[in-house]
Amino acid sequence: MIVFTPLGWVVERDQRASEFVRQFDALIASHIVPLDFNDLKDRNRGMIFLTLYKLLCSRNEKYIPLLRIWKKTEFKKVQAAIQQVISDLTNSNQMTDAEWQVLVKDRARTLIVSSKEPIFLVCKTKRCDRTFIMRDTNPAYYASGRLILPDACPNHEIFDDE
Repeated sequence: MIVFTPLGWVVERDQRASEFVRQFDALIASHIVPLDFNDLKDRNRGMIFLTLYKLLCSRNEKYIPLLRIWKKTEFKKVQAAIQQVISDLTNSNQMTDAEWQVLVKDRARTLIVSSKEPIFLVCKTKRCDRTFIMRDTNPAYYASGRLILPDACPNHEIFDDE
């Protein structure tokens, strides 16, 4: 059994979620329709929800057929989250970009699950070097499609030149 540090798990969870999205893309590109997604059923729920968040952030309806298949084999809480993503992607073309950003931010509250243990980072701004706790539920860390860790503690702006 592999044991991760809290930060290590956040990185691993993000990488695995991105890998699942790439697998969805490969299935779509090859026109292969899986019978089920049983291999995702017993995975870490935070990782599964992060995968759903990444699919939602794509704003791409191409994932809906696979999400419908996946939904059939999942537990009720995951089924409900999958259905919400299906509904959101279906309705995305009727929303303005501003409305979509509000929706994605709202969905982040339920789809990005906080780590059980605190994640300690060191501020990289000049003359600081303070240790701070990273809140891994911040959707900005996942906005680019991959995890971007904060460089600065909450006392500093990201672009602070100190």
